Amino acid sequence: SKMAAVEPTRSRWSSLEHFVQGTTDLLALERAEQVAEEARVQASLGLDALEKRGVCLRKLEVTSTHTAMFGRTVVALKPTSGPLPATRLGTGDTVSLNVAADTGLQELGQGVITFMSGQKLSIAFEEPLDEGLDSRRLAVLRVCDDVTFRKYTATLNDLKGYSGPALRLVDVLFGDAEPASRTPAPVQLINPGLNAGQRETVEWTLAQSDVAIIHGPPGTG
Repeated sequence: SKMAAVEPTRSRWSSLEHFVQGTTDLLALERAEQVAEEARVQASLGLDALEKRGVCLRKLEVTSTHTAMFGRTVVALKPTSGPLPATRLGTGDTVSLNVAADTGLQELGQGVITFMSGQKLSIAFEEPLDEGLDSRRLAVLRVCDDVTFRKYTATLNDLKGYSGPALRLVDVLFGDAEPASRTPAPVQLINPGLNAGQRETVEWTLAQSDVAIIHGPPGTG
């Protein structure tokens, strides 16, 4: 099939600034819905049911605390008896540490799991934890990943003020510049079994200076 030049077209966003603001707003809406859904689930289920779902660990106690890099407080915990149950929690997950009181959960803080084994886990907190660590009724619950949300938001803000070596690519992707290309030249293919259409696709792609998009439906290889 004949390759067609890609004409620059304005995206549904009127500008890069509009894209950044619109995407940031959508991320905020998504996070708000995740927080609301999490609250609904936790309100409707007990700790035992949440633990069976793999999003909670209960009946924990602190074995040690220490200060790590950048002033983070690292709290090591283990079950009050036996090993940790099967869980979907793992290293890198954002969790809350709570005291499971008779009146409900008392949150001590939120942090990120930095270590986990069958016998114990460690959680790093940005702020020091002053109370509640002497309890033998601690529970860890998975919470919405605020870390990822903040990274996405920071990246979008960086894009708005970007002036680095990929600035031309940003202009091309947003329709503010035409994609450049060269005359396709024959290339030495590693795989000699490609058909004519596949060879043409490889040659055309290598001739694009900025970006190339290949649509490969099932069966095209």
